[in-house]
Amino acid sequence: MRTYKLIVTVISAAVPTIAFADSHCEDDPRLSSINSYIEEMNTSGVEPIALTPISFLELTPGVRSALGDNLVVMDETCNTFEVFNGQPPAPLEAPFNMLYSTYLEAIYREDEQTIAIIESSFKAASIDPIKMIGLLSPVNVDPEFSSKISDLTGIAGSLVCRDTEERYITGLDIFAHLGGTVKGQYGNARFAIAHEIIHPMDTGGNIHFELKDNCEPYLSALQSGIAKAGGDALIYTTSSNSAHLGWNDTNMEVHRSSHLEWIEAGGSLGQ
Repeated sequence: MRTYKLIVTVISAAVPTIAFADSHCEDDPRLSSINSYIEEMNTSGVEPIALTPISFLELTPGVRSALGDNLVVMDETCNTFEVFNGQPPAPLEAPFNMLYSTYLEAIYREDEQTIAIIESSFKAASIDPIKMIGLLSPVNVDPEFSSKISDLTGIAGSLVCRDTEERYITGLDIFAHLGGTVKGQYGNARFAIAHEIIHPMDTGGNIHFELKDNCEPYLSALQSGIAKAGGDALIYTTSSNSAHLGWNDTNMEVHRSSHLEWIEAGGSLGQ
């Protein structure tokens, strides 16, 4: 029986990042000589410049204004889309680590234009259950910054500590807010939670997570946060003490079989 140890730490930096694989898409090389490109665009006409989502979102106001709609933006698979009035025709999927860092930076600056572009023009690409567990840590423990996130985006934190009743916004809350979903091997991810143990039904094994500052989370709040990111994912909760959760090959197979039957029956939250 495999058991993993994951320490989910409280992040105190104002603008944290998450370590996922970088996108393989690359910006149009003409971006490095943007002044020459804009001059040529205004005199003789040029092909639109192709930008990755991160570069598109981080254009300075002057460059964005000068380019107008003479650009195309890539999705997660590097397909390009024209823009109209500064936005793509429909929300594009982009790696969450790109959107996450840019989104928090825009919130930190109180840049409502960039916040609006991210929320209306992009959607966080799906992630697997293991990466999802890594998003359970708070974005920031500074109450002022947490309030700023809520005020500018409407996001409510799903991590609530039992002792203090303090509520924290997690990476998972932002992921779900940006349309992201967690996908399992059979379609919808499913988990069992007991105190500081999360059991991903797709991969097997137990993952221990610990929150610093003696934060014992309300499992119902975590369940709600995971469900928002999982669509119709069903979360199992148990009252067993984490040290005696007792996952073994026999009862894990029982739950796997139950999971498959649930999926085949078109399982949804609450079933």
